[in-house]
Amino acid sequence: MYKALLADADMTLFDFIRSEKAAFANLIKDFSIQSGDRLFSRYHDINGSLWDKYEKGEITQAGLRIERFRMLIDEFGLGLDAHEVSEGYIKRLGEGSFLLPGAKEFVVEVSKAMPVVLVTNGISEVQRSRLARSEIAPYISDIVVSGDVGAAKPDPEILRVALSRLKLDKKDAVMLGDSLKSDIAAANNIGMDSIWLSPSGKAADGAILPKYTVTSLSEVLPILGIGA
Repeated sequence: MYKALLADADMTLFDFIRSEKAAFANLIKDFSIQSGDRLFSRYHDINGSLWDKYEKGEITQAGLRIERFRMLIDEFGLGLDAHEVSEGYIKRLGEGSFLLPGAKEFVVEVSKAMPVVLVTNGISEVQRSRLARSEIAPYISDIVVSGDVGAAKPDPEILRVALSRLKLDKKDAVMLGDSLKSDIAAANNIGMDSIWLSPSGKAADGAILPKYTVTSLSEVLPILGIGA
């Protein structure tokens, strides 16, 4: 039924939590910062709130990159340059190409039947570096990053860009992702079918509803007509 799979990157195929923790741990060493878990916990909260604002169009990605560290540095009195710390973190984060269990096998299998395109709200140099270092790189047809196209999910423009590159209509592709408010909302906003990855088994019970809900990547294959 489908001719292409559009897939979110973080927490759909890539283990972003692991990448984030590793990058922050290396950042602390790079800048000789004396800290404990509290610093990372606070960074995580600040970063999450700013990414929510970014997806709502309330802050630019360039602003987000610096502001999260400016807030952290000010709050903890670290006396560091926010721009310098931000650049160091971006470099470290781009080194973390950890995949979620089963992601490689899934992408390899799907790529035999149709193009797999990553559609991500991440920072371009980070996402491209992580993909290039990963085992799934040879099986990904394209990557569309919000920072490059000037639109972030749930804005459907990022999906339009992906479809345009594939030369496909929205009915010919399906969006796979772990976020209702980002991935599934973007698909709904353009009128595209969607697959919500919900490992906990939780059902969507709000205004944003996917066409399909799965608890694992292996459950996506029959939806795509693979191995059925």
